Amino acid sequence: MKQTFILFWSSVLLLIIATWSVTSGEIQTQGNRVVANSFPGADIGAKINAADQALGQRPGEIVVQGGGTIATQVVISSGHVLRVQAGTYAAKTAGVPILLKSGSSLIGSGWESIILESTAQGQFTV
Repeated sequence: MKQTFILFWSSVLLLIIATWSVTSGEIQTQGNRVVANSFPGADIGAKINAADQALGQRPGEIVVQGGGTIATQVVISSGHVLRVQAGTYAAKTAGVPILLKSGSSLIGSGWESIILESTAQGQFTV
């Protein structure tokens, strides 16, 4: 009985700590995985770039979630993966909104990962 009680309260404490760390606004990193939303930046594009810079030369994954405005051009470095979670990402850049360097990739999480076409002049030629 005493072991069950201790195990239960230990689990509750771990759950509270895990929830607090995710919602505390701190920069989230897990090895070579970073959450762009927790980085500073004026828009989601700037946050993604800050996350990319935090990975440096190490291969890794940048996770972005919840959507937002891409007003700053995103550049993903070689060896990095941009994983776009559910949300609508509206491109408002003057140029190409997302550039992938050689050896990088962009992966959406399904139908709920929406990247809108840029409204900037001269983006597409027919």
